Amino acid sequence: MGGCANAREASHAACRVAHEAAAIWSRAAGAALTDFTSLFAVMWKIWLGDRDARAFGATLLLVLIRPDGGAALFQLGDGLVAWLMKDGSFHQLQAHETGFGNLTSGVGEAGNPAVWRHASIKADSDWRAILTATDGVADDLRKETLPAFVSLLADEATTNGIEKTRDWLRSEFRNWPTPKHLDDKTLGLCWRAPSND
Repeated sequence: MGGCANAREASHAACRVAHEAAAIWSRAAGAALTDFTSLFAVMWKIWLGDRDARAFGATLLLVLIRPDGGAALFQLGDGLVAWLMKDGSFHQLQAHETGFGNLTSGVGEAGNPAVWRHASIKADSDWRAILTATDGVADDLRKETLPAFVSLLADEATTNGIEKTRDWLRSEFRNWPTPKHLDDKTLGLCWRAPSND
């Protein structure tokens, strides 16, 4: 959240806290998605201490892949979390922001269950790719082309590997087609290679 004085520190801290919370949450058999959001909120409050939460704003996009192949998806703030199934069906966490312009919820509001979005992908489901993208990317993607975009990324990663795909994306980000677009651009992709059966 670029308008916050300590956004860079907050984004790094949010990743660390999410990682630590995920490690604890994943050890509890049958833990609900809301158990993770509550745990993150408490751990974030402890990390923040007596500092002003408004100065430490950051969004959080998180994908937890379980050993059984299932996944837990979380979003706090703007951006995009979406997934593509092998049958071509496409899903995304639905926004419920009511703010004006660039006002969005973030880790400072982690204790408010209403600002979290989350979903679970069952272990036996046949997902192909899961995408996370900050608003610097997501705001410029057209909704009707999102499934094709996620499919293209999964194809690139499967065919060309991580390094070549990363280089290709860096080039795309440097030459982003939206004029004077300065927002940070971060994209994450989890994908499964096609099976041979």
